[in-house]
Amino acid sequence: MPIKIRSVEAIVVSLPRDTPYLGPLGADETVDKNGYFVRKGNRTIYSTADRSVLVKMTASDGTIGWGETYGIIAPQAVVAMLRDVLIPRVEGRSPGDPAAIYADLYDLMRVRGGSGGFFGDALAALDIALWDVKARIAGEPLAQVLGGARTKRIPAYVSGLPRATLAEYASERGYPALIAVTQRFAAFEWIEFGWGDREFYQSVPTVRDISLPVALRALFSPGNTAVLHVVGITGDPARVFTAGELVRIPLSRGGFERMLQQLDATFVPPQAGALRDLGRGLYGPSLFYPANGSFSVFKVCNHWIADLLGAAGLPKAPVLATLPSGLIFHLRWRAGLTPSRDDARPAG
Repeated sequence: MPIKIRSVEAIVVSLPRDTPYLGPLGADETVDKNGYFVRKGNRTIYSTADRSVLVKMTASDGTIGWGETYGIIAPQAVVAMLRDVLIPRVEGRSPGDPAAIYADLYDLMRVRGGSGGFFGDALAALDIALWDVKARIAGEPLAQVLGGARTKRIPAYVSGLPRATLAEYASERGYPALIAVTQRFAAFEWIEFGWGDREFYQSVPTVRDISLPVALRALFSPGNTAVLHVVGITGDPARVFTAGELVRIPLSRGGFERMLQQLDATFVPPQAGALRDLGRGLYGPSLFYPANGSFSVFKVCNHWIADLLGAAGLPKAPVLATLPSGLIFHLRWRAGLTPSRDDARPAG
């Protein structure tokens, strides 16, 4: 007797988060009664829980296949599409030709322009389950059923982890300045930190704006006031800093904590629970903050970076770190690190 699809179930899986996606909520971000909040930086809605919609497909011989799809926002909309529209047109069919079933289901909403959105999410889950059932019935690896493996390694992308990790570390360790910064920049996946002379930093937005008197004053005048420059970044940093050379630096948990402790100490501490800023930064969503330390020829921004890396456990070379090229050279030479620009970009 030919094998048929006996039943299909749609299941919502929800896992509450200890820390919201992209980190703690900002001052103007609140959770509504349905568990959603909007990030002010990108005006996008998120849920306080990680959610997916699973599809369990059972064949007439008892074979079970699974599919999964996006369900972060309004997962019941995906479930409705499955139960009301798609599942009734799949049950009773043979799982032997998933491509034909997919084409039939896709055409249901094609002329209405509705092949994406919640309908597309629902269709994706069914398609995955169909191929899973077919492979299990055949007793073959799914890759073989799909035409054979074409690669041994597949790059993985984790969304939002850098920001949430920084926010969680700051909160767990009680770093007051970093707690305030991660809340202020909660809408962004990454945060860029820079340190330097206040007058130079705020009056020289680009290299073309540097003048000899300003540079000499910053390097050789005593007691120069320092600032921190903080920028929120969305997306792959390699695509943001296209003219620079990036180096990936793997750190232990302990090294990361020591680096954050020193970074937090660079900020002038919050007063009455508020971290004072000095206004808009040089580019993008950025702010200047008062900083500890004094800028001079013996303590330039690259020395500050080297000190942070030293706190994390990497070797330091103050003379080499005076220039960016020297700092990068030392990371290559002593720490064995290499530029990551090529492998930071997705293939193609």
